[in-house]
Amino acid sequence: MQDFNGKVRQYLKENERKKRSRLFGVVLSVVMTVSVLASLVMPAISATEGTSVAGGDVSYNGGSYSYKDANSVTIKSYDAVGSGKDQSKKIEFNVEFDFDKGEMTNRYIYFPIDDNVSLPEGGIPSDGTWGDVEDTHFDEGHGISGKYRVDEIDGKKYLFIEFDERYKQKNEKDAISGKASFEGNVKRKDTDTGDKTTVEIGGQTVEIGGFTPLTMSAVKDASETADGVKWTITVNNPAKKPLDRIEDKLFKDAVDGSFVVSPEGAGSYDAASGKFVFSDGFSEENVTISYTTPYPTSDPNFVMSGKVENKSTTYDKDGNGVKADKTIYSESKKDKI
Repeated sequence: MQDFNGKVRQYLKENERKKRSRLFGVVLSVVMTVSVLASLVMPAISATEGTSVAGGDVSYNGGSYSYKDANSVTIKSYDAVGSGKDQSKKIEFNVEFDFDKGEMTNRYIYFPIDDNVSLPEGGIPSDGTWGDVEDTHFDEGHGISGKYRVDEIDGKKYLFIEFDERYKQKNEKDAISGKASFEGNVKRKDTDTGDKTTVEIGGQTVEIGGFTPLTMSAVKDASETADGVKWTITVNNPAKKPLDRIEDKLFKDAVDGSFVVSPEGAGSYDAASGKFVFSDGFSEENVTISYTTPYPTSDPNFVMSGKVENKSTTYDKDGNGVKADKTIYSESKKDKI
């Protein structure tokens, strides 16, 4: 009897273990299913809410616009205006598109535009209206296949096109192509310091030249004062690269307290190295440093001719250097020594 009862207890225990195993398997299956579904849903959410993924729709003016690659982008370039990093060029963009037969599934499309294309307030056209999209073969619309606007949403710029419903119907039977043209002002990208920059529209990159290269320069001036020669170094840093130091052969002879720096905080004279050292990260476009040195009355050249010569070199953090030399002849002092 005891052996029978033992077998019953063993059977019940084994049955309970199997039930727990089956329950664990069901729970694990549910967890895996939810994880897979989440991984499938999240990319879809990213594609519809964001605009960084090609194919993600963008809502604008009551329509849902689909991404489209441009077939080509051509430009007409005008003269550059302004200077430094703010120099810009007016550019006429011609954005060409095409659709194979039956390819157009949405008559609302958009082309992303690079951030270095400046838009007027209110977009393009600036009066809030829409421009014409051209296809000379679209007779039903007298060569006008739709309308366009260039606008900015959440810091991103787009060329939006809304096609005529009849144009979409035409594509059901024929391949179609056309273009939208607009003008915008283009600046160099932050990483561009030469005479060129690039603009990408709808996956097509165009190169735009004619800018003035952003090269660092420095000039030195000198004037006579009662205390000596006042030297002024002006550094032009149009690329706004971080500056490092200025080496000047007469820094060590400067009259105490004569250093003046503009803007304040640009840097300071380091007596240990004999150099002017820029503050860490300083990269403003212009800086001026002035200081005064006594007349070198013990120098025979100065006694004979009043000549004072000064040489300096300004360096940026990349090691690029520009010289600024100046020679002055002091007519007022040489004969009075």
